Amino acid sequence: MNRLLLLPLLGLAACTDPHMVLAPDFGNSVTTNIAAQVDNPAPNMRTDVPVSDGKRISDAMQRYRTGHVYPPIPPLRSVIKEGVAPDQPPPLPPGAGQQ
Repeated sequence: MNRLLLLPLLGLAACTDPHMVLAPDFGNSVTTNIAAQVDNPAPNMRTDVPVSDGKRISDAMQRYRTGHVYPPIPPLRSVIKEGVAPDQPPPLPPGAGQQ
């Protein structure tokens, strides 16, 4: 029974015009989303950018290539909870870690 109803519907679908005119605002949502993701379409080109020191950059690249880079400075702690030593992990919330 369902197949008998499906056949005429497929026949009607074949009669539609594939070149019919779409709505005038078709594609505007895609264009708007792309435009919203552009950071700055016309950035100001600065001419007063400080010039880098070539010797300093060359030394840094040489240290990188030979594996003698300066170790990074660890970040400072900005949040310390009461009752927790700075070198200890914070306590688990009640019920966490129990099976």
